Amino acid sequence: MAPGPAPVKSEAALRVVTVDWLPKYAPDLNDIEVVWRDLKVHHLAHQTFADAGALEQAIFAAVKELNAERSALPLAEPRISA
Repeated sequence: MAPGPAPVKSEAALRVVTVDWLPKYAPDLNDIEVVWRDLKVHHLAHQTFADAGALEQAIFAAVKELNAERSALPLAEPRISA
């Protein structure tokens, strides 16, 4: 009787898997949380919206306004130092 095929050893079988547990909510680890907070506090606060479409339009308008504020050139106008 002929011997059967030899068992195949793969590199994947020899690797060790580690699991890192991440917190469910960690705003300090996610940079976008700062932007969302700014939008909610300064651009969308104290408003009510008729439906999801109105909220979506308000969010897009707030993001556009925030981008305009951030892209303004601070040195575009000449200033006289005192």
